Amino acid sequence: MSVIHTPSENRVTARFLVVPIILFIFFSLSIFHLWLLQIVQTDELTEQAKMTGLMLDRTPAPRGKIYDREMNVIADVRPKIVITAKPGEAMQHKEELDRLAKILGTTRAKLEYQM
Repeated sequence: MSVIHTPSENRVTARFLVVPIILFIFFSLSIFHLWLLQIVQTDELTEQAKMTGLMLDRTPAPRGKIYDREMNVIADVRPKIVITAKPGEAMQHKEELDRLAKILGTTRAKLEYQM
């Protein structure tokens, strides 16, 4: 027989087994860890989750003036009245528009025009 036609040996070498063994160990450890978290430590972790959910942090957002590098005021805080209305519904209630115009110090015609 020639070299080309020699039968090959089906030997399983160690290098072919390394990757599957490593993957098997990794997935086995992952499954064990998940089992540990979900079955064994359920009560402890549930209590920790409840305590975490009850923590309140009532830190107010910083408000005030914003200055540029020459200490000129860029933005300031001013109280402002914001009125929101649906034009289709507001036009149907003329008496409410009259009342609103009186509060805002304008006329009903100006309010209707702006809507």
